Amino acid sequence: MKLDDLCIINGEYKLLYILGRGAYGTVYKAVKIDNKEPKITSNREDINNLNYNLRSNNKYISKKEYTYELSIPKYYAIKVFDKKLTNKGIHPSILREIGLLKELHEYNFDGIIRLEQIVVCDQRICAVYEYGGSTLQSYIEKNANNLNLIDGIYISYQIIKSVNFLHSIGIVHRDLKPENILFNENTKIVKIADFGLARTIRNNNGINFTIDVATLYYKPPELLSFNTNNKLICPYAVDCWTIGVIILELFTILCKNFRNKSYLGYNTRSNLSKANTNTWLPIFFGGNEVAVCNEIYKLLNISCQFHILKDTLKPLKDRFPDIFNLIFQLLQIEPKERCNCEYAKFVVEKIVNNLTS
Repeated sequence: MKLDDLCIINGEYKLLYILGRGAYGTVYKAVKIDNKEPKITSNREDINNLNYNLRSNNKYISKKEYTYELSIPKYYAIKVFDKKLTNKGIHPSILREIGLLKELHEYNFDGIIRLEQIVVCDQRICAVYEYGGSTLQSYIEKNANNLNLIDGIYISYQIIKSVNFLHSIGIVHRDLKPENILFNENTKIVKIADFGLARTIRNNNGINFTIDVATLYYKPPELLSFNTNNKLICPYAVDCWTIGVIILELFTILCKNFRNKSYLGYNTRSNLSKANTNTWLPIFFGGNEVAVCNEIYKLLNISCQFHILKDTLKPLKDRFPDIFNLIFQLLQIEPKERCNCEYAKFVVEKIVNNLTS
């Protein structure tokens, strides 16, 4: 759906521009129409009447009360689902995502994007979310030069804490990546977004779930290899691997002293050639599953190129060795050997508490 096709939704929201495209729809930034804050009353003198009265009868008039309305725009993110309503009703994939979001809404957890409203426009379901800020990817690329390791730890902690919350209530996200993590520059709050591929696994061990999940560069080895024996036996481990990759990429940028020449100047997400050392680039880059899998085994091979990562993350390893070690506990090749989010939260929370005490 083009922006011109749907500028106003439900008579309430005006679409401004596209924020991104998810698994099942397009997300727009929107503003609520005629959004006004409560009236502010201010005592001011009516200068014209005052001057007139002074000239005519030398009398001072009493002050008048004037009421002003401040129109403060309130922004939202609106996901317009791709599939139209039919005589068969709402597509199951949309129902599943909305059901998950409505359940998460009840928990009122800060680290998860909040669903505000569901509306129907032009036979499409539109999910109205709070506006959580820019993507983590764009925020880091713009501000990396002004950030330090402690900023990275606070961001990592919020990501881990949010995913641990999801896991604690039996939900796996399955599509974590920098574009699906939002960062509010004013509040510094991180929020997880885009639940198009998320599933509940309370009564399911994951064996029947599709393996076509997660963006290529963030897929764990068990989803990349052709060996189906281990696939989705540990569904939570999919998210844990992805967190490990995201944190590794984040600290690679923040540590600033590792640039693989084959990546430099190429942003895989925008296909733009630009030599920007703060560009968020995938650590495990490859054109297909086999190539990405090879990169994983090559970079995490302790006897071969593991020392590259030690050099890359030397500032982190020297100052916060527990975070350095945690990254590789999350990036275990075997899913059953990966640490879970509860343990990861415990490790990072201890460091955060020390930093704030």
